Amino acid sequence: MPRIALTSTTSFAPLTAHVAGMTVYNTATAGTGATAVVPGYYYNDGAQWVQTLNQATALKLEPWYNVATTSPATTNTQNIYQLGNVGIGTTAPTKKLSINSGNVNGAIQIVDGTQQDGRVLTSDANGVGTWKSVTVSSVTGVTPAASTPFGTAATGGDKYMNSYIDLPQGKWFVYMGFLVNGATAANTKYAGRLTFSTSTTSGTETTGFDFINGNRYIFTQTSNGSAGATTYGLFCSGIVRVDVTSTTTKRLYVWDANSRNFGTTTGVSLGAYGENYLFAIRAD
Repeated sequence: MPRIALTSTTSFAPLTAHVAGMTVYNTATAGTGATAVVPGYYYNDGAQWVQTLNQATALKLEPWYNVATTSPATTNTQNIYQLGNVGIGTTAPTKKLSINSGNVNGAIQIVDGTQQDGRVLTSDANGVGTWKSVTVSSVTGVTPAASTPFGTAATGGDKYMNSYIDLPQGKWFVYMGFLVNGATAANTKYAGRLTFSTSTTSGTETTGFDFINGNRYIFTQTSNGSAGATTYGLFCSGIVRVDVTSTTTKRLYVWDANSRNFGTTTGVSLGAYGENYLFAIRAD
């Protein structure tokens, strides 16, 4: 059997033409990618050289390529790649990896040390998955411990209301509800408007966080009509969506954002009432 040095599977060199049925032993490692050749037995099909499958070269015929050399992989310790789709349990994969286990539950198994009963596979920002518990991440804030009057026209209508919540980085749904003490007379109206700031001296400071889609206020309005006085004139409640971009925990202070009352009122305020709540649930 002739021993020759081939240059690639598509080149007839060192012969003068492709000859169907010609069988040789190739002594060279040459070429790149799918047309590369390595030492071993080849036959010619009239258009190209085809390596003969045998015990020593079986791994080299698999359609996987060595990441380091872009040549066919030769050992099971190399980092490899494939540009087509891979099917397991299917002959027609439509994705990079398609798995069809029929009616058998448990098509995949991923064991990385984080797996536990009831956990779900969760991706990070780079698409790397790991098993995590299905839990609702929540944070409870601080509501007023004493009566805190709303702002007045003299203060521009804005005021820090002695209530806050500490949130780590991420997107959050912040739920708040406060009972407003108005000691009102008949025909008194309230318009309660609350927001968040990272400052106790400015109601518009947003350092380290953003309001999602501009959703920055909760607003509730009520009137007690003409039936008589009502001690608690309003329950102001709603949801504000925030994105804490700071890598350190941010304290968001509750601010009266120009709330208004109309009629005979005395000491309109938020107080230490059992109905009050302030908490957040993670939204990302």
